[in-house]
Amino acid sequence: MFDIRQIVVPIDFSQASQKAAERGAQLAKECGAVVKLLHVSDVPAYVYAESQPLMISGMAFLEYSADATRKRLRKVSDQLAKEFEVEVTWTVLEGSAGSEIARAVNEMDPNHPESTLVIMPTHARLGVSRALLGSVTEKVVRRAKRPVLTLRADGDALDFSTIRKIHVPLDLSDTANESLNYALSWSQQFGAQLEIVHVLEDLSTIPSLEWSVHPEKLPTEYYRSAEAEAWNAMEAAAAAEIQDAAPTDFCVRHGYVAEEIAENAAEKDADLIILSTHGHSGFKRFILGSVAERLIRLAPCPVLVVQPQAAHASGHRHTAALAGESIG
Repeated sequence: MFDIRQIVVPIDFSQASQKAAERGAQLAKECGAVVKLLHVSDVPAYVYAESQPLMISGMAFLEYSADATRKRLRKVSDQLAKEFEVEVTWTVLEGSAGSEIARAVNEMDPNHPESTLVIMPTHARLGVSRALLGSVTEKVVRRAKRPVLTLRADGDALDFSTIRKIHVPLDLSDTANESLNYALSWSQQFGAQLEIVHVLEDLSTIPSLEWSVHPEKLPTEYYRSAEAEAWNAMEAAAAAEIQDAAPTDFCVRHGYVAEEIAENAAEKDADLIILSTHGHSGFKRFILGSVAERLIRLAPCPVLVVQPQAAHASGHRHTAALAGESIG
């Protein structure tokens, strides 16, 4: 069940973050949610001001910068509320931007983590190279226990009214499969088709132990066997989690995971990629997390990273809805 009640947009007054705020307001109007703007004062406000006195010191400087930030937030929120006819609130935090944003969103509606969505651009403040992703966005993706939708700062803005193709990369672990529930809710909300994608890693990334244990498996045979297993696992996951609730395609590719997912999305004009970032624990969890972060950098479309607890909660609500039970 698509149940987003609050959309959090960290804003630093850059063009990219204001574009993200507009997209958040558009989605809020679609689903009846509240938009919550977050600004973290971890650098002097004069960086963003159009003009300021040449010399300000001490408490006068702090008061000036805080007042300038509040005025800009009030202006942005009023514009969004008027244009999209939604409720918009704003909050100013102090500290390290990534840490404070993650802390703030993790405290929101703890009993329903799926009801909060964070929307952020993949840019670093003040125009730092996109290759760095933006340390703030990267930190929030890693630390937030709520779904995070990343928008390309150098690409076309996501228009929620035109979402038609949603790709769902799976590593076929039980936890990762839960992201199908979350993707299903988006598919049903926007009438989009799902494509489940699995990537068989390039043989050069597989430890040589694989071949010492199974010397009879030549690369061709390995891929043939692994691909058949992947197809069976994807179809089983879809039968269990999606059933006939949304049109679903399947795709198996060979190569480096993030690169193949991004290339597949580009080839098929995907509008959105939804994936779980913590399908494993320990070392494997680190690897999967790095795949998510690399995919955000490479993807030709927005990427929605969902945490297992949010996906799981969404799935329970969807299952109850299919059974005809009351959703509280």
